[in-house]
Amino acid sequence: MNLKYNNMKKLILTSLFGMVTAGAFAISTSLTILPGTYTNLLSVYNGSAQVSQIIITATTSGSNTSVLFIDAPTNSLIYTNSAYTNTFSYLTNLVYAQTDFYGNTYTLTNYQMIDVTNALVAASTNSYPVRVGVGTAAGTSASYNTVNYYFNYGVWVTNTSSGNALVTITYRQ
Repeated sequence: MNLKYNNMKKLILTSLFGMVTAGAFAISTSLTILPGTYTNLLSVYNGSAQVSQIIITATTSGSNTSVLFIDAPTNSLIYTNSAYTNTFSYLTNLVYAQTDFYGNTYTLTNYQMIDVTNALVAASTNSYPVRVGVGTAAGTSASYNTVNYYFNYGVWVTNTSSGNALVTITYRQ
Protein backbone atom coordinates (compact mmCIF):
# COMPACT_ATOMS: atom_id res chain seq x y z
CA MET A 1 0.00 0.00 0.00
CA ASN A 2 2.75 2.43 0.94
CA LEU A 3 4.69 1.56 -2.26
CA LYS A 4 1.69 2.50 -4.44
CA TYR A 5 1.34 5.80 -2.59
CA ASN A 6 5.05 6.65 -3.09
CA ASN A 7 4.93 5.77 -6.80
CA MET A 8 1.83 7.91 -7.30
CA LYS A 9 3.45 10.76 -5.41
CA LYS A 10 6.56 10.57 -7.63
CA LEU A 11 4.42 10.52 -10.77
CA ILE A 12 2.46 13.60 -9.71
CA LEU A 13 5.59 15.53 -8.73
CA THR A 14 7.34 14.60 -11.99
CA SER A 15 4.30 15.70 -14.02
CA LEU A 16 4.04 19.00 -12.16
CA PHE A 17 7.76 19.70 -12.59
CA GLY A 18 7.50 18.94 -16.30
CA MET A 19 4.55 21.33 -16.76
CA VAL A 20 6.28 24.13 -14.85
CA THR A 21 9.60 23.84 -16.67
CA ALA A 22 7.99 23.41 -20.11
CA GLY A 23 6.52 26.92 -19.94
CA ALA A 24 9.66 28.47 -18.49
CA PHE A 25 11.97 28.10 -21.51
CA ALA A 26 12.34 31.11 -23.75
CA ILE A 27 13.58 31.17 -27.33
CA SER A 28 15.60 33.93 -29.01
CA THR A 29 15.64 34.84 -32.67
CA SER A 30 17.58 37.55 -34.54
CA LEU A 31 17.24 39.20 -37.91
CA THR A 32 18.93 42.10 -39.72
CA ILE A 33 16.33 44.39 -41.25
CA LEU A 34 17.20 46.71 -44.10
CA PRO A 35 15.89 50.30 -44.18
CA GLY A 36 12.31 50.70 -45.33
CA THR A 37 11.56 46.97 -45.32
CA TYR A 38 8.86 44.93 -43.63
CA THR A 39 9.56 41.30 -42.71
CA ASN A 40 8.30 38.42 -40.58
CA LEU A 41 10.37 37.87 -37.45
CA LEU A 42 8.15 35.16 -35.94
CA SER A 43 5.07 33.22 -37.08
CA VAL A 44 2.51 32.44 -34.38
CA TYR A 45 0.65 29.11 -34.45
CA ASN A 46 -2.22 28.15 -32.14
CA GLY A 47 -2.36 30.84 -29.50
CA SER A 48 -0.06 33.75 -28.95
CA ALA A 49 3.61 34.59 -28.53
CA GLN A 50 4.81 36.52 -25.49
CA VAL A 51 7.82 38.70 -26.25
CA SER A 52 9.76 39.28 -23.02
CA GLN A 53 12.91 41.00 -24.31
CA ILE A 54 13.81 43.16 -27.32
CA ILE A 55 17.37 44.08 -28.30
CA ILE A 56 17.89 46.48 -31.18
CA THR A 57 21.28 47.38 -32.62
CA ALA A 58 21.93 50.16 -35.11
CA THR A 59 24.58 48.54 -37.30
CA THR A 60 25.09 51.69 -39.37
CA SER A 61 27.28 54.24 -37.58
CA GLY A 62 25.78 57.33 -39.20
CA SER A 63 22.07 56.64 -38.67
CA ASN A 64 19.73 56.21 -35.71
CA THR A 65 17.49 53.17 -35.92
CA SER A 66 13.73 52.95 -35.34
CA VAL A 67 11.74 49.70 -35.57
CA LEU A 68 8.00 48.99 -35.28
CA PHE A 69 6.63 45.60 -34.18
CA ILE A 70 3.27 44.80 -35.78
CA ASP A 71 0.85 42.00 -34.91
CA ALA A 72 -0.26 40.73 -38.34
CA PRO A 73 -0.79 37.32 -40.03
CA THR A 74 0.65 38.40 -43.41
CA ASN A 75 2.84 41.08 -44.89
CA SER A 76 -0.19 43.33 -45.43
CA LEU A 77 -0.57 46.19 -42.95
CA ILE A 78 -4.32 46.49 -43.49
CA TYR A 79 -7.36 44.23 -43.56
CA THR A 80 -10.94 44.74 -44.72
CA ASN A 81 -14.12 43.75 -42.94
CA SER A 82 -16.71 42.96 -45.58
CA ALA A 83 -20.12 44.62 -45.68
CA TYR A 84 -22.93 43.06 -43.65
CA THR A 85 -26.48 43.69 -42.45
CA ASN A 86 -27.16 44.41 -38.82
CA THR A 87 -30.17 42.87 -37.06
CA PHE A 88 -31.34 43.95 -33.63
CA SER A 89 -34.24 42.78 -31.48
CA TYR A 90 -36.43 44.42 -28.89
CA LEU A 91 -39.33 43.36 -26.66
CA THR A 92 -42.58 45.31 -26.64
CA ASN A 93 -46.20 45.01 -25.55
CA LEU A 94 -48.72 44.14 -28.22
CA VAL A 95 -52.28 45.07 -27.14
CA TYR A 96 -55.35 43.70 -28.92
CA ALA A 97 -58.68 45.43 -28.31
CA GLN A 98 -61.92 43.76 -29.42
CA THR A 99 -65.57 44.66 -29.09
CA ASP A 100 -68.17 41.92 -29.34
CA PHE A 101 -71.72 42.07 -30.67
CA TYR A 102 -73.12 43.26 -27.31
CA GLY A 103 -70.67 46.18 -26.98
CA ASN A 104 -68.35 44.57 -24.45
CA THR A 105 -64.70 45.53 -24.93
CA TYR A 106 -61.97 43.01 -24.34
CA THR A 107 -58.24 43.73 -24.31
CA LEU A 108 -55.46 41.23 -24.49
CA THR A 109 -51.84 42.16 -23.82
CA ASN A 110 -49.03 40.01 -25.15
CA TYR A 111 -45.27 40.43 -25.20
CA GLN A 112 -43.85 40.53 -28.67
CA MET A 113 -40.22 40.11 -29.81
CA ILE A 114 -39.58 42.34 -32.82
CA ASP A 115 -36.54 41.77 -35.09
CA VAL A 116 -35.44 44.69 -37.23
CA THR A 117 -32.87 44.37 -39.99
CA ASN A 118 -30.90 47.56 -40.46
CA ALA A 119 -29.59 48.82 -43.71
CA LEU A 120 -26.33 47.49 -45.04
CA VAL A 121 -23.29 48.31 -42.90
CA ALA A 122 -20.49 49.36 -45.23
CA ALA A 123 -17.16 47.56 -45.51
CA SER A 124 -14.34 49.02 -43.44
CA THR A 125 -10.58 49.00 -43.84
CA ASN A 126 -8.46 48.75 -40.70
CA SER A 127 -4.77 48.59 -39.83
CA TYR A 128 -3.18 45.80 -37.84
CA PRO A 129 -1.99 47.04 -34.43
CA VAL A 130 1.52 48.29 -33.82
CA ARG A 131 2.42 46.62 -30.52
CA VAL A 132 5.58 48.59 -29.82
CA GLY A 133 8.05 50.95 -31.46
CA VAL A 134 11.69 50.93 -30.31
CA GLY A 135 14.81 52.78 -31.36
CA THR A 136 18.46 53.35 -30.62
CA ALA A 137 21.16 55.87 -31.47
CA ALA A 138 23.57 55.34 -34.36
CA GLY A 139 26.18 52.65 -33.77
CA THR A 140 24.70 51.63 -30.39
CA SER A 141 22.47 48.95 -28.97
CA ALA A 142 19.38 49.20 -26.75
CA SER A 143 17.87 46.43 -24.66
CA TYR A 144 14.25 46.41 -23.49
CA ASN A 145 14.12 43.82 -20.71
CA THR A 146 11.19 42.37 -18.75
CA VAL A 147 8.57 43.55 -21.22
CA ASN A 148 5.36 41.65 -21.95
CA TYR A 149 4.05 42.11 -25.47
CA TYR A 150 1.58 39.55 -26.79
CA PHE A 151 1.30 38.82 -30.51
CA ASN A 152 -1.71 36.81 -31.69
CA TYR A 153 -1.04 36.59 -35.45
CA GLY A 154 2.69 36.97 -36.00
CA VAL A 155 5.60 39.28 -35.19
CA TRP A 156 6.23 41.48 -38.22
CA VAL A 157 8.93 44.13 -38.06
CA THR A 158 9.42 47.25 -40.14
CA ASN A 159 12.56 49.39 -40.16
CA THR A 160 11.45 53.01 -40.42
CA SER A 161 14.98 54.47 -40.37
CA SER A 162 17.73 54.92 -42.97
CA GLY A 163 20.21 52.42 -41.49
CA ASN A 164 20.27 48.67 -40.96
CA ALA A 165 18.82 47.29 -37.72
CA LEU A 166 19.73 44.04 -36.00
CA VAL A 167 16.67 42.97 -34.01
CA THR A 168 16.71 40.17 -31.41
CA ILE A 169 13.64 39.06 -29.48
CA THR A 170 13.22 36.58 -26.68
CA TYR A 171 9.79 34.96 -26.64
CA ARG A 172 7.63 32.08 -25.43
CA GLN A 173 4.97 30.49 -27.58
